[in-house]
Amino acid sequence: MMNIVTRNVLPDDAAALLELKKALFSETQFMLYEADEYPASAEQETGFINHFNESVNSTILASELDGELVGFLGAAGGDSKKIKHSAQIFLGVRKKHWGQGIASALLTETMSWARRIQLKRLELTVSSNNHRAIKMYHNQGFELEGIKKCAISSNGNFEDECVMGYVLK
Repeated sequence: MMNIVTRNVLPDDAAALLELKKALFSETQFMLYEADEYPASAEQETGFINHFNESVNSTILASELDGELVGFLGAAGGDSKKIKHSAQIFLGVRKKHWGQGIASALLTETMSWARRIQLKRLELTVSSNNHRAIKMYHNQGFELEGIKKCAISSNGNFEDECVMGYVLK
């Protein structure tokens, strides 16, 4: 059995997180960026990590296997008073590790964190063609709240995007 550790991302992880993101962007069309367009440098990635770690209602987690980051989840908390109770989720796992429970473990840890800090809502968007992710989110308790028509353009094709939410109890 693999020994995958889920932990908070630290500023020293910036280069590894950047490498992970660029790998994810080249492995799957389901991430926001395409492989050739992610602009961040290691310095900017450090700033991104620091911003999340300094925020009361944001976090960034990583899954690590044998010293290598294989997945990450960011939860970006709302800035204004009206949405401080919620966080927008984004996550990715290396393709060779799909189906191993990494995304579920990241979500489970994020839900525990959200309860500890008394968030009320987690939300995300996912391509309507990403059936594996939609099933996993549903199994974790997320509900489909709506469809954004033609929200994603990928290789000249337009895809719908599912809006999913989870209300913490």
